[in-house]
Amino acid sequence: MKPILFNAEMAQAVREGRKTVTRRAIKPQPTYPRWNQIGWLGWDDGHGYRMRQPYQDGEVLYVPEPWRCMGMFGETGYVVGFKDGETVRFMFRDKDRAERWAKYGNKPFEQWQSPYFMPREAARLFLRAEDVRVERLHDITEEQAIDEGARYTDFGEYTPPWKMSVDGGKTFHGAKPIHHPGYHFKDVERPDQCFESARSAFANYWGSTIKAADRALYGWAANPWVWVIRFKRIGEGASAE
Repeated sequence: MKPILFNAEMAQAVREGRKTVTRRAIKPQPTYPRWNQIGWLGWDDGHGYRMRQPYQDGEVLYVPEPWRCMGMFGETGYVVGFKDGETVRFMFRDKDRAERWAKYGNKPFEQWQSPYFMPREAARLFLRAEDVRVERLHDITEEQAIDEGARYTDFGEYTPPWKMSVDGGKTFHGAKPIHHPGYHFKDVERPDQCFESARSAFANYWGSTIKAADRALYGWAANPWVWVIRFKRIGEGASAE
């Protein structure tokens, strides 16, 4: 079982069933496809090796989240809290793993831990990878952007007094909306999403996730190769599998 990270808003979109696919930039970018007499073998990583996809079709994944240890019970039992107020109780079935994570039981109650250090046994959200493929970022369609969880408003003939850029989220026409983390911006008087299409909303979100120093390689304008990972939510709740 492997982890797959989402920010808080996207994890909520997965729970609500609005997000069933995610795109992740391939790092480093592939240089050329590899072929033999049988057919396509995969992508070269720039060093002469075949790139391996991050997840296999049918593989079960868990979603790590920010967490904190709220208490222990028995020899291997933990109570873990999450930022939405929910708590999860679980027990390690593997004593070696229990010993490895015992140090978190001594952390200050108010100290939040990184998702990178969350034990899989504490996970609340589980997914199954159904299809993993490679494509260029700009290949995303309107329907696929909706599957990514993108939100937008169809203004029809109405044109809002400002537009959004796809890299950096800058505004034009003198308007200054409030930035809302995720796919969209929210205006003070108009709580709806402010893009004319799901695809443009997704483009803006993608730009917001890329560091300035990496935009030349991985920003929307660069049109990088990406892993497209389609998944199905298969359950919530603590698991010790």
